[in-house]
Amino acid sequence: RNILIKSKAPPESSDASSKTQRLLEYGVKRVDLERLKASIPRVSLFVPLRDSQQPVVRGDLRVAANAIGTTPDIFDVINLHLSRGNFFDWLQYDRAQPVCVLGSMAARQLFPYQDPLGQTIRVGSSGMSALVPLTVIGVLEPTGLRAGSEGASIMQRDLDMDVYFPLSLSDQAFGDTIVRRQAGSFERKQIELSEVWLKCQNVSDVESFSSLAENILSIDHKNLTDVEIKAPIQSLRNAERLSRMFNFIMGGIASFSRVVGGIGI
Repeated sequence: RNILIKSKAPPESSDASSKTQRLLEYGVKRVDLERLKASIPRVSLFVPLRDSQQPVVRGDLRVAANAIGTTPDIFDVINLHLSRGNFFDWLQYDRAQPVCVLGSMAARQLFPYQDPLGQTIRVGSSGMSALVPLTVIGVLEPTGLRAGSEGASIMQRDLDMDVYFPLSLSDQAFGDTIVRRQAGSFERKQIELSEVWLKCQNVSDVESFSSLAENILSIDHKNLTDVEIKAPIQSLRNAERLSRMFNFIMGGIASFSRVVGGIGI
């Protein structure tokens, strides 16, 4: 029942000067979300998500986790289950409370020998952005969506390495701009939203609503070069089609083998 609308990274420029100083503006905007809400009926949930692209640390330990600002609805939409603790709720979201829920692998790497619940991690860096302490209130069960799997290819990240915290807090602390300075280069990314999830009321609406979303987004995103739209049900149907084809081929091979065996006898 889901549709995923995802920002795409801008293409690399061949201009030599742009390699030392770049402004990268990603696709999905808040105005796109409002247009989708106003134009598509029978959608149960609209869930914005922003990858803050900030470091995640505990003490001196830094892990390659994904610091994700989102709403409490994300856990329902992508079917995440608690191993222990709690999800953050709408009251905590509205108050931009500094709380987070850890993916199973992120929890294991950040707290290899401790119970994460009630502990504090930090998102951000003191040099280039805000440094936000977050209290761990929940740990998720493993999703099994590892790199290379169909689900991971749709979302292009390992969900077990996600750290979810209120998007309201992410907006306050980090804004839409991510600045990176390295030796001889300066890069600024403008990211309003990394993803928007739509959960349709009926499976039968998914493909038609996916086409409708494309039409709405094409208003400001010419040729959809900076956004992409994915419907997991399409991947499921492709897999079912391949499975039917495989069964047909194997049935043909089995029949042929029986004929050859009969001739031999």
